[in-house]
Amino acid sequence: MGDRMNLLITEDDKADFLLVESHLKKHGLDIRCRQAASMEDLAAALDEGSWDAVLSDFSIPGMEFRETLALIKERLPNVPIILVSGSIGDEMAVDLLKEGLWDFVLKDNLARLVPALERGLREAAETRARRDAESALQESRATLQSFYDSSSLMMGVAELDGEDIIAVYGNASAGRFFQFGTEKISGRTAIELGIPPEVNRLWLEHIRHCWNEGAPIRFEYEHPAPWGKQWLAATVAFIGEGRRGRPRFSFVAEDITEHKKLEEQLLQSQKIEAIGLLAGGVAHDFNNILSAIVGYAQLTQMKMQEDDPLRSYIEHILESCNRASVLTQSLLAFSRKQPIRLEAIDLNEVIRKFEKFLLRLIREDIAFKTACAKTPLFAMADKGQVEQVLMNLATNARDAMPNGGKLLIETKIATLHQEFIKAHGYGKTGEYAVIEVSDTGTGMDARTRGRIFEPFFTTKESGKGTGLGLSMAYGIVKKHDGFINVYSEPGKGTTFNIYLPLIRVERESEQRKEEDAMPPRGGMETILVAEDDAALRRLNKATLSHFGYTIIEAIDGADAVARFLENREIIRLVILDGIMPKMNGKEAYREIKAMRPELKCIFMSGYSEDIFGKEDL
Repeated sequence: MGDRMNLLITEDDKADFLLVESHLKKHGLDIRCRQAASMEDLAAALDEGSWDAVLSDFSIPGMEFRETLALIKERLPNVPIILVSGSIGDEMAVDLLKEGLWDFVLKDNLARLVPALERGLREAAETRARRDAESALQESRATLQSFYDSSSLMMGVAELDGEDIIAVYGNASAGRFFQFGTEKISGRTAIELGIPPEVNRLWLEHIRHCWNEGAPIRFEYEHPAPWGKQWLAATVAFIGEGRRGRPRFSFVAEDITEHKKLEEQLLQSQKIEAIGLLAGGVAHDFNNILSAIVGYAQLTQMKMQEDDPLRSYIEHILESCNRASVLTQSLLAFSRKQPIRLEAIDLNEVIRKFEKFLLRLIREDIAFKTACAKTPLFAMADKGQVEQVLMNLATNARDAMPNGGKLLIETKIATLHQEFIKAHGYGKTGEYAVIEVSDTGTGMDARTRGRIFEPFFTTKESGKGTGLGLSMAYGIVKKHDGFINVYSEPGKGTTFNIYLPLIRVERESEQRKEEDAMPPRGGMETILVAEDDAALRRLNKATLSHFGYTIIEAIDGADAVARFLENREIIRLVILDGIMPKMNGKEAYREIKAMRPELKCIFMSGYSEDIFGKEDL
């Protein structure tokens, strides 16, 4: 029978113990036997453990067999117990078998002992195997149930009953989503679980499709919930028929709201990139047109008398061109083709000069006021981009006051300490120039305030806003190492605070101002001007000719090199457009410089970073 068997024999008679042992060995069994002649011996033997079977006499002094049987069953639950006795009644034998006895053999018929022992050992092994399998199955089920209930995915089983989807069961995540306990889900229809009719119809459509095709199907949908809309991705699969013959399906659903948000942000960034490319191209061409208008207007202005009545018209043209130029530079900045031109500017002066433009921007039913600090507030900033921020904020304020109101722009100095930064979660310690723009408009709730700086987010009606104004303002302030915040409540207006690092600047001397105010001196030198835009080329020639210079024109970079070769001895200066067909300005200058290293050059470009790196400028 394989490995040696360990047999425990409860027998008070030594001769009977040896008789049983001899009989088993005589029939070829490899055994090790241990006699237990009393209750103390039995208890000690049971403590040893590792018994394959127990052979027990019925009558042992001080031991009642039923108690002995119960003790052995308790200590050795899966070990066969065989009664080996001189005599036992049939009724007693039946009762003992019911109580857990495996078999019984009479001492005068030991021929049955070996078959009974072998059968008992075999059945015990099968029982242990079955119990081990059941235990493993229970453990597997418990593990699976734990995974099922701890999963963040909503999982369960449902049946199709006509137009109704009936839940059979669902895991804990499904119970939380439907705001029911997992037990309460069972037997409820989708409508009873709170699924909206339009979502229920969508599920029905996909379930029927899955049933007809016989393959799992995955779909995404927007699910309205009490706490707000969310996106779910669901998979359904046909798994057979339920007890009532209804088609049964498994379902798994996942919350993909955050994924959808990221996807939307990616699409928005792609839109911004496309708009930026378009804006850059349009702004470049428009900038050339503006340059021609400004140039000719300035030429006209220079040739007019101070008391000429038409002089004010030219000033209005130049003022309008200046506003258009600000918009153009903003478009170029948005397309990232316009570098920030940082210089020390007094924010008070910028606001005072820009005030006239803002007055034209807002309506007459809005009371507009500025309140600038008494001392100059200097910051390293791009004047045009600061004006763009002011224009965007003023436009938003105007639209937030459809029935009129008040708009105030004021400046002040603020010193930020660590306590402020800790409380607000942004900024750096130090002194800041602050521009505060406040209105008495409709205000915003917390959800809107949290999204106003997102690209393309707008609360305005379709066609009345792009959703880019505040995002551009946010980006401009950030690029100036500053920050912007907003305070607003519904019905209580809105206040934007722009913080820019404050710098200390000494006032320029009056002498320097007088020198700057002096008109440029003319000359008699010859200048090579290369410009592919015909209007600008004519403007450049007219302007320089006005001051006495002789102009040689070139229509592109290659033409500039050819013209220089023809006139290399008389040309004293080269003015080159940065971007030109055939050969750009930088390439043309390299060839010219190789012929005349000492020759000076002036580059002109709408956005120089496309051609010139920082090492070239």
